[in-house]
Amino acid sequence: MLNHDKINYVSLVNKATKPQIKEFCISDMWTAEELGLKVRPGNSESKLYFHSIKQGWLRELTKKYIFYRAANLEFSSLCRNLKAIKSFGLFLSIFFPELINANQVNEKILTDHYIYLKQQKYKPSHIKKSLIGLKVFLDVGNKLGWFDIPHKFLGDWIGTADREIKVIPRFIPDDVLKQLNQHLVTLPEPVQRMVLVIQECGLRVSELIGLNFDCLQQDSKGGWFLKFIRWKMKKEDIIPISHELAGVIKAQQNFIRTSLEEDYVYLFCASSCYFKNQEVVEFSPQPKLILAQVFNQYLNWLAKKFDISDSSLENWHFQSHQFRHSVGTKMINNNVPHHIIQRYLGHTSPTMTSVYAHIMDST
Repeated sequence: MLNHDKINYVSLVNKATKPQIKEFCISDMWTAEELGLKVRPGNSESKLYFHSIKQGWLRELTKKYIFYRAANLEFSSLCRNLKAIKSFGLFLSIFFPELINANQVNEKILTDHYIYLKQQKYKPSHIKKSLIGLKVFLDVGNKLGWFDIPHKFLGDWIGTADREIKVIPRFIPDDVLKQLNQHLVTLPEPVQRMVLVIQECGLRVSELIGLNFDCLQQDSKGGWFLKFIRWKMKKEDIIPISHELAGVIKAQQNFIRTSLEEDYVYLFCASSCYFKNQEVVEFSPQPKLILAQVFNQYLNWLAKKFDISDSSLENWHFQSHQFRHSVGTKMINNNVPHHIIQRYLGHTSPTMTSVYAHIMDST
């Protein structure tokens, strides 16, 4: 595990004598563990790959940048940063393969990159993320003297992309939720319980998957509460839950204790196999966390099997974050004060909560 406060990446490369450190510096694949970082529960990405960056100079600068940023960012943020630089590297390899160093990058090249992103017909949100990732990379590189690339105009483009983004929560309509709950019994019981928890609490999927075995608490008046880690905010939180959901969690605790060794510390787990011949096979518990994409896979298998559709008769495609939007929409429609919704959903600012108010009239 590397201490980023004490080790400079460049000196690490130049002075490394231990084979494992030298190998880490040269390698085009870094793991979260090597960087001393944890991966959010349910995240399938645990490695960073640099080999697709064809320009040697850009690949080495990217490694320096990722190493520098690893001191303050989560691993998932590093993945997004790396993805933005890879996108820029791909553009350069297609249109400017003759570049041999960073200082050859100029305003025209950055403008052409922006035009290229627009021509690919990416969503404004994708363009915004790509531009922000590139801008921060250039900010850091200029500040630390790695290169000198003017890029102030990137901020204007980011603003343009931001204005094109329509921040509308995609909640799950009541009729779709009704169909889901009607057929929920078809799923394995542990997955059923995951759906019931996220449907009532509106947790982020990393919060749901990362629930500890002892997440259930009761106060002196008999009220039940759910304790969990808000990975995005890096803090522990607690919210009230219904007596019915407390019973669901107790059933899952019993399932874990009778199925896995006592040293397994989480409420939910993975299965050794999921689907076979388009049917769910028996849930075979394994002492590791289920992936977020697998949880979504269960939901969309159910939607396809029972033709779960919205009012336009289109087959509904489930995404775990939709449950969070559904809880926020339901609370705003029931006139719950904004500051209470902000606290319950763990939003860092009132602005994040206010987006639900824009859809109140239509729902």
